[in-house]
Amino acid sequence: MSLRLLHVAETLKGGVATVVVAISQEDKVNHSLYGPDEHCGSVSGFKGKFYSFVRKGRSLTSLLSFVVKFPSVFFSVRPDVIHFHSSFSLLLSPIARFFSIFGPRIRIVYQPHGVSYDSDIPRSKFNKFILEYVEKFLVIFVDLIIVISNHELGEVSRVHPNKDVVIIYNGVRETLIFGEEIPRDGFLFVGRFDDQKGIDLLIDFWNATGQTEILNLVGESVVGAFEIGISQNIKVHGWLNPEELDSMYASSKALIVPSRWEGFGLVVIEAYRNSTPVIVSNKGALPELVVEGETGFIIDMDNFNSSLSNKLFDFSKSDFAILGKNSRNRYVSEFSEREFLEKILNVYCGDKMA
Repeated sequence: MSLRLLHVAETLKGGVATVVVAISQEDKVNHSLYGPDEHCGSVSGFKGKFYSFVRKGRSLTSLLSFVVKFPSVFFSVRPDVIHFHSSFSLLLSPIARFFSIFGPRIRIVYQPHGVSYDSDIPRSKFNKFILEYVEKFLVIFVDLIIVISNHELGEVSRVHPNKDVVIIYNGVRETLIFGEEIPRDGFLFVGRFDDQKGIDLLIDFWNATGQTEILNLVGESVVGAFEIGISQNIKVHGWLNPEELDSMYASSKALIVPSRWEGFGLVVIEAYRNSTPVIVSNKGALPELVVEGETGFIIDMDNFNSSLSNKLFDFSKSDFAILGKNSRNRYVSEFSEREFLEKILNVYCGDKMA
């Protein structure tokens, strides 16, 4: 009989959706997902049953809906393993542990997908203290925490020193255009148009320094409105479907990731799978993903304009074919979907040394 797995997510945007869909490709597991109705389009590739709750933004009403419907989902699935994604989903961990008293013990796994008390996030010490305290309580009901980088491991181990924690780097599916030769031109940004992702810094740099290369922006604003100073060398494409996105990666000279903080950086390995090198900030987990001068370059965010200018110059003098080959090899050896699924399955089955 297949392992019954229930994913629980209060939001299904960005990296959470990507990871949930990737895990659902494992055919040794019977997959179910409990998440918000308004984000169902983000997990269209999910292979399993989707249970939804009504969510209209992050509000008290939405959170109540999330909590109230969970018991019926739990008893419909009767999971062997529950995988909580991101901090708000942990609100349901005491309920899940209580229900497991009346039957076989359930393995409960928590994956923050970037901790809310990350030292790079501009929050007050008081707010971070509250976030840490709440998580400390809710993690009591969890068997294991999955982190996605050494950076996140440091943050989590500080707050939960006695909890079992395992690092599993995210993995992504294979490219949909493998083997195609596409002419490369310009640079690329992929992600939300908000403060965290540093897109404002990148656009200001592109306009102020008179870059002649095209900068393609893929994504849109998710947190509030974002005004883009458009110039003739900046093109906005909105969100793209998977094949279109792979084509965009494969037709770009490099991906630029100027994040102010970042739990992991899935866009980096999406670029790697398409043999595309990267230029990333020195924040969060991003430096872990890049070998300077071999798969890309790292920007000093304290001196953004001068550092990015220098890295673009270094990139222009590099052998692009070698950078691209190194990037592809890094994807195959460390970030493939198969590698990721094997490690996550070990965790579900009780092997914390994934």
